Amino acid sequence: RLPQYAWVALSHPLGQFTIYAEHTKLWVRYFDLFTNADGTFGVFPVLQIGGETDHGGGARFFHTNLFGKRKILTGQYVYSGHKGQFGEGLYVHPHFGGRGLVWKVEGGYLQPRHREANINAALDDHTFSRLFEIKQIDVKTSLDWQQHQGPLAHFIPQWHFSGWIGYARRDFQPFRGGKQPLTDMGSSDQARLLKGLGSDYSFYRFGGKLTFDTRDYKAPTQTLSHPVNYRFPGRIVKEFDGDYYFYRDLGYPERGALLTVESEWALGTDNFKFYRVGAEASKYITLFWKDRVLAVRGRLDKVTPLGGGAVPYTELVQMGGNETMRGYERGFFRGQGAVQFNVEYRYPIWDTWNAFLFWDEGQFFDHYVDLSWDGFQSAWGGGIAFRTEIGLIGKIKVGHSAVEKVLVGFTFKQAF
Repeated sequence: RLPQYAWVALSHPLGQFTIYAEHTKLWVRYFDLFTNADGTFGVFPVLQIGGETDHGGGARFFHTNLFGKRKILTGQYVYSGHKGQFGEGLYVHPHFGGRGLVWKVEGGYLQPRHREANINAALDDHTFSRLFEIKQIDVKTSLDWQQHQGPLAHFIPQWHFSGWIGYARRDFQPFRGGKQPLTDMGSSDQARLLKGLGSDYSFYRFGGKLTFDTRDYKAPTQTLSHPVNYRFPGRIVKEFDGDYYFYRDLGYPERGALLTVESEWALGTDNFKFYRVGAEASKYITLFWKDRVLAVRGRLDKVTPLGGGAVPYTELVQMGGNETMRGYERGFFRGQGAVQFNVEYRYPIWDTWNAFLFWDEGQFFDHYVDLSWDGFQSAWGGGIAFRTEIGLIGKIKVGHSAVEKVLVGFTFKQAF
């Protein structure tokens, strides 16, 4: 009975907390504590555990009705002492030009100084004898468009397009171990050269992304088995012209697919010129019983030098972490290209949280001719995801691979 007792010891406190949060409307009370009366402005304390700058604290603010015109402004700053700091901001004009366009201006600053930072993920023989430091600034403005607007925008399939122009600056310096090439197993031949190390460089970005999203779309109906005000993850209903439409729960899709293609060109100093392409396809299938879902994904990313130029180490394709190759640390694999396949079986264990099992296969490379069946690496594991009626709020995973026997991670994002 030991496994049963162990499971009860883990699940019972979480279940009791979920019941308490539902009965007391804990999330609403927390939100009201830090916002104004109409909920359009708020300042929240932030406690960071892990991440690029390690543990730290700061604040996050938002305003959703700037100048009384429903424009959005958000920002966040986190300070981690001698281990680094970061800040980010976003301005959104939701009805730009009156044609369904959304205009965004966003920027960020990052300065990590510890060995768990993403740029330090490729280490020389894992002895921590190599340590890099980077200061980076990113600014981007974009125009977003989606096919359907209005009250049914989150209930029906959508085409999305985003085009952007951006500026990036990197100050990439050796903090420990000098500038000699890397020797770790997770870096490709080009990644081991550490191009850009010891220099301060910048570049401009131009890109676009096209997405077709049918995740969790269910055909409208004229009859319901539950009342309209029945709230359950993925079961929010809206009546429109005599038909009932079902809210698409993107945190736990049970059907449909997601197709994405994107491309970006970058031109910068120190002869850094390159372009990036990416493509992804995800499919969601209900298995065995209702709410039991098989999610599968395939993704390809490739960055290629332009006209005799080079790709800096900081802009190479990465795999590893809580969203890709989940049995490896963040950025463990790095090269000019990566291909991956992910399979995840999800099943509910409470009305607002679910368990999942996953299997990941991935391969990094510099040139397409380098791809081979023997080059794939594997990772597998499982975890628990917590969510509300309208989205994911947290995900704990435990992964295993040839490098990490047990790797525990936490994220606020759904991998796919």
